[in-house]
Amino acid sequence: MAVPSIKTSDVCSPCCVAKSHRLPFSLSTTAVNKPFALIHCDVWGPFTVSSSPSTYRFYVLFVDEYSKFTWIFPLHYKSEGFSKFMEFKAFVENQFEVSLKILRTDNGSEFLSTAFQNFLKIFGIDHQLACPYTPAQNGVAERKHRHIVETAVALLHQSSVPLTYWFEAVATSVFLINRMPSSKLQNLTPFEKLFHKCPDFSFLRVFGCLCYPWLRPYSVHKLQLRSAPCVFLGYVPATKGYRCLDHSSNKIYISRHVTFHEHIFPFS
Repeated sequence: MAVPSIKTSDVCSPCCVAKSHRLPFSLSTTAVNKPFALIHCDVWGPFTVSSSPSTYRFYVLFVDEYSKFTWIFPLHYKSEGFSKFMEFKAFVENQFEVSLKILRTDNGSEFLSTAFQNFLKIFGIDHQLACPYTPAQNGVAERKHRHIVETAVALLHQSSVPLTYWFEAVATSVFLINRMPSSKLQNLTPFEKLFHKCPDFSFLRVFGCLCYPWLRPYSVHKLQLRSAPCVFLGYVPATKGYRCLDHSSNKIYISRHVTFHEHIFPFS
């Protein structure tokens, strides 16, 4: 079969090579009718400051297209993304009794490894990839990064908490965003959309404020002080408790019995 010749006289080659640009994107028509039919995933980092007390520099997020609910996991290295995806998959299938259908990511090396690709094939998960250098095709995850980071920056700035606790601020941001009404969900919260009940807003406290957790269980003798001044650094997803930092020892206590002074910020 003969190859058709190109009439260069009909093409302005200098214009094509000198004025090439990105084409506009059409509005997404993706629609799912149940949770976990489509999961958006991306890795953020590395951040120049390692988190304290752990030395995390990355995090990976998973966003459910149906409910917009977000999960994040801290990472020391990008290569840990695969193990966190397996952890997320096991959690979803056990807690919600569903199977992941589609995973959408960019072309990061952590998503293109042979082990990751074989794992997806074994479990029949369709892997949708963005084109190289086209982050807009993974736009849900990219916009979620922006929302999370901007919220975390606001929390750190308002409370004067040092950057070394950036992951605490990021995790708190995700906790709050999952409980904020969204226009994409007809002003429901992602929590309501996924769990079919209203979240407990009375549990929320001001990030970075002064707090006094009950520390009697940690006492070594009966005349030891029952508490110590701490800084509130967020919530504990697995328990209904608060994360309280004792800055003098750099130790984080997890407690349900905490007295807050939300107008005082120890780092200020």
